[in-house]
Amino acid sequence: MPAHVTDEDTGYRYYSVTQLPRLNQLLVYRSLGFSLKEVRTYI
Repeated sequence: MPAHVTDEDTGYRYYSVTQLPRLNQLLVYRSLGFSLKEVRTYI
């Protein structure tokens, strides 16, 4: 979950420094072709 969503229409998100490791994990799994549902089970 992002630390802050600036605009509900665009969904632009801000993440805190403490959230970056998890965000990086998510991005790696997504780049490997995993769905968000699959990623959720791995993280």
